[in-house]
Amino acid sequence: MNSRAIPISDFIAGKWDLPQPVQTPEPDKWDAEIAEIEDWLKNIVLPVEPVNLNAWTTITDARLFVDSSLAIVKNYNGNRYFLPYLNRLQKFIKILNFNKK
Repeated sequence: MNSRAIPISDFIAGKWDLPQPVQTPEPDKWDAEIAEIEDWLKNIVLPVEPVNLNAWTTITDARLFVDSSLAIVKNYNGNRYFLPYLNRLQKFIKILNFNKK
């Protein structure tokens, strides 16, 4: 292995630049989506019967689902790893709105 040491005097003289940290963009927050869900919840009576989100997901306790998912979404607002919780809440609302018509 052939490595060449860089003299400290080159750094002091400005001949070598230290690498700069990578700037990561600030994650998008979900404040608007959360507010929309909370507003919607004020005007709805949650169903007692199970709700199928899709072929493999059934919500058996709507209040528990909404409360726990909303708490997770608020706590991890903007963290992309927790986006499925927001997506499931939005899909749940869409299904209930469709069934209400």
